[in-house]
Amino acid sequence: MRPAVPREVDVMVVGAGPAGSRAALEAARGGARTLLVERKERIGVPVRCGEYVPRLLLMEVDAESGWVEQETTHLVLHMPEGGEVRMRAPGAVLDRSRFDPALARSARDAGATVLTGRTFTGFDASGDPVIDGSAVRARVVIGADGPTSRVARAAGIDRPELMLAAQHVVRLARPMASAHIHFSATLRHGYGWLFPKGGTANMGVAVQWRRPDLVRRGIAELTRKLEAEGIVAAGGPLSRCWGIVPSGGPPARTSAGSVLLAGDAAGQVDPLTGAGLTGALRCGKLAGRAALAAKPATDYEERWREVMHGFYARSLERRERMRALWDTDLEEGVRRAWMR
Repeated sequence: MRPAVPREVDVMVVGAGPAGSRAALEAARGGARTLLVERKERIGVPVRCGEYVPRLLLMEVDAESGWVEQETTHLVLHMPEGGEVRMRAPGAVLDRSRFDPALARSARDAGATVLTGRTFTGFDASGDPVIDGSAVRARVVIGADGPTSRVARAAGIDRPELMLAAQHVVRLARPMASAHIHFSATLRHGYGWLFPKGGTANMGVAVQWRRPDLVRRGIAELTRKLEAEGIVAAGGPLSRCWGIVPSGGPPARTSAGSVLLAGDAAGQVDPLTGAGLTGALRCGKLAGRAALAAKPATDYEERWREVMHGFYARSLERRERMRALWDTDLEEGVRRAWMR
């Protein structure tokens, strides 16, 4: 028999990705009766993420280890006109199918109730969140349910600007020590990537929203290029997936009444690179702590913006430099955005 959904909690967190699990961990540590609900039956599966992070970020994770697939030494930019720029950038490629469950277990170990296969459907007339048809009285609701957040929609909060992405898991023809970013005119307003994971790699592209034709063309071109260069082994991908990447920075507000948004649901993703794990972990932590405050929304807006807003604003400005030059001098646009 499946565990029953509690009728009343202090903090409900919707979405057991990194932002949600980190928020639940902090709320539970603070003594709040915390419920973490996840729509999927298995946390972290399927993986829709490039899984590459700066190595320093791993120091912020409160969970058991064993989810790092490979550490990397450099980030290599493959420029539109064919050149390469190699930058020292220690990083790591994770296994999100192990990483996400580890974070959720940390929240559970701190006292949070974790339920999977449960769906948030909205708020009832009293403003209480509804899970699988049952209302739950909650002082604070944290929406960490991704870029198409149901919590955001139900609370009337604007959702972030998006990009469309596809990713293949491919076999590598030889070991790689660096992460790679690829630029071409086909990948409009976006980029491609190859992040090594031992004998395999995550290879993907992200492009302008609502352009699936460019996604298909872009990943096909990147596949041909890397196979011809002897980097990716022929024979086709081991797996494929599509995804959505927030790309315009956070909206003007990430809260409404007793509802807080964190991670992708709040657009807390680097507008230039699409990297979201840093924002998810840091802002999820702040959301969980703010849920304990007398004025959760005020506390949360002030604290996460103090920590992260400047970074997102600068990254958005750099992204706009690239977009402004996309059709006239893409090489210079990439240099201005990614190298200055």
